[in-house]
Amino acid sequence: MESQVAVSKSIRNNSSYLSFVLAAEPRWIQDTWVSFPANEKLLGVAEYKWSRGESQRALNELCIVRKATKPGSYDWIQTILLESAILFSSGEYGRARSFASEVLYKCESQVESYSVATCRLRDIAHFLHGKIFMAQSEWAEAYSEFSQVVSAPEYNTRADQFMVITYEKSNKPNGEDSQSASTSQNESQLTLWI
Repeated sequence: MESQVAVSKSIRNNSSYLSFVLAAEPRWIQDTWVSFPANEKLLGVAEYKWSRGESQRALNELCIVRKATKPGSYDWIQTILLESAILFSSGEYGRARSFASEVLYKCESQVESYSVATCRLRDIAHFLHGKIFMAQSEWAEAYSEFSQVVSAPEYNTRADQFMVITYEKSNKPNGEDSQSASTSQNESQLTLWI
């Protein structure tokens, strides 16, 4: 584990990593996760590795970070969500869904202390569920999940776009051959986003 920590420290000094984290605005990673500059200390190395296509190394980094955080804390839950996003992008939909569901359960169990932060975590989990359902062509379920993303502006905007696509897909009769130009355009966007 000490060698992994040393690797993480050396990555933080790498110039390409520095340009990655010095971005002033949030940015999407694989159209599934928003990387916020404010989360750099906690998630920066894992996000960087994942953005470079090093999913397993990103997961290893998350394991180290999670061990250093208090179970059930906001930071701990963020690591769970990022792991869900990485697993989704790796095609491990079942595991990704399980992690996102765990976050939803934690958020629902904190109803009395429902804060803006809790709402944000809940929204990200619903967004990830929506992406998973889209990838599995479960359009109505995806639409339902995206419709619950309301408190996280970056995710909400993208969820609204996905709702249009999933609504069209869920209402399209099976075997329908003719497509409108807008549906074709939305489907090409869908391919890019999944």
